[in-house]
Amino acid sequence: MWESALEGRNLTFHLIGINNQNFIMQDKETSSWWQQITGQATFGQLKGKQLKSVHHDEITFGTWKKEQPNGRVLKQSTAYKSKYASDDWETTISQLPVVTQTDPNDILKPRSIILGITVSNVAKALEWVETSCALATDFA
Repeated sequence: MWESALEGRNLTFHLIGINNQNFIMQDKETSSWWQQITGQATFGQLKGKQLKSVHHDEITFGTWKKEQPNGRVLKQSTAYKSKYASDDWETTISQLPVVTQTDPNDILKPRSIILGITVSNVAKALEWVETSCALATDFA
């Protein structure tokens, strides 16, 4: 997640595409393209600029409810149902071709889900395998 302000200017973003399951956003103000995964502008007037990261966490609803007993949740409005993605959205997207070039000898297939972790300043990548993680390389 990224702050929408850059160098004292508020930017308004919208989705313009997906590249290898990475959302590509465009800001309304300069038409620059931004990678959702890195928060960096890759094309346009602001190319090379970096948005500031916003601390966030992914937790289960049960954990969130325990931590935020008075929290509120948005729910879908049936009045706008036609504007929501279909239930098979992820399946449809997963069948689209990967735009970036891939190495045919790469052990990872396009669209592999990778988790990145750092322990004691050592970064490692783990491939998500079904419902568990397989450690790509052991920590030294």
